[in-house]
Amino acid sequence: MNSFEVAALGNLARDPELVNKADSSYTRFCLIGNDYAGRDEDGGAREVVTSLWFVAFGPLGEAIASNARKGDQLIEIGRAHV
Repeated sequence: MNSFEVAALGNLARDPELVNKADSSYTRFCLIGNDYAGRDEDGGAREVVTSLWFVAFGPLGEAIASNARKGDQLIEIGRAHV
């Protein structure tokens, strides 16, 4: 299995969701980022919106769920397994 390190800067699309299962917990959250994508035919600026879903486990996930809210800006560094 290959893995990549991912760094993302964005705003929370909605409040993080804390999930408790048996004796473990994790938090799901989505970051949204807007990037400049050139000009349109009329000369106006265009944007591209990118969204990435993340999962944080254990105490880190619990801290995100209890302290972060929709619209907050987060910097996320994690691993993507493919």
